[in-house]
Amino acid sequence: MFARHASCTGAAICDDVFIVAPLAEGLAIAADLKQVLKQDLDLDLDVPKFNCFFPGDQINDDDHARALFQNALQANPQLACLSGMDTGISTTGLRVAGVPSGNDEWVQQFVQEKAAAVQVDVGKLDIISDGLIHYQMLRFCQNTCLAFLGRNTPTPLISAILAEVDATILEALCQKGTTNAHDEWTAVFRRFVDMKLQLQHFRGGFDVNPNAGSAILLSMRHLCLSCNGSVFAVIPSRMSLTLPAHGPQAKIDPIRTNGLLLF
Repeated sequence: MFARHASCTGAAICDDVFIVAPLAEGLAIAADLKQVLKQDLDLDLDVPKFNCFFPGDQINDDDHARALFQNALQANPQLACLSGMDTGISTTGLRVAGVPSGNDEWVQQFVQEKAAAVQVDVGKLDIISDGLIHYQMLRFCQNTCLAFLGRNTPTPLISAILAEVDATILEALCQKGTTNAHDEWTAVFRRFVDMKLQLQHFRGGFDVNPNAGSAILLSMRHLCLSCNGSVFAVIPSRMSLTLPAHGPQAKIDPIRTNGLLLF
């Protein structure tokens, strides 16, 4: 299908299809997909559930985008089957395979809503009387809910939000583990306890990985590109990086220039 629409690119994930293309071409391939799936497999695509995202600064608002959409439909009668898409048009953002894509405000609001839901669920677990089960539920369930977003969303936009979730989980663990006696701790001792809770098991901790820190590290990992046997990683100029010792036979030679680490 995409071979017949050279200006379009896309991907299919489970039962979702994502198309990146100029408006007219994108609508044309969507209409073709709808027709082919009906003819070959007797499947009906639910057009009202389609979403159309207009990125960039050339579109003023959602009303402007809907006007462009209607103009495209009128220019090509074969697109009439897509008229129900009108309600799914947006110029602010779109969820792509569970990841928010759009302007900063929309992305932050999306992640904030997800984070708020996790924080509410953390509070619901307080009814569990067994401390070990409570810890395991927080560590394996609630603490991992935002990991996917953290790996795939720009961390400068969501680090503060993830840090709030981390603080909520740590507070819940301290409350349950001390029956609220943690209120008498000094600030220094509380920071030490938080560190031990988030430290890996093999280092003597409880392995409740911090979402904020993990998101930054995974984001940096995704920025690494293999190129001719070398590895390039974009490192923010304000971030320091310490490499582990590799011994006298190491062939890794770090060169730091203008925020680019080449080794």
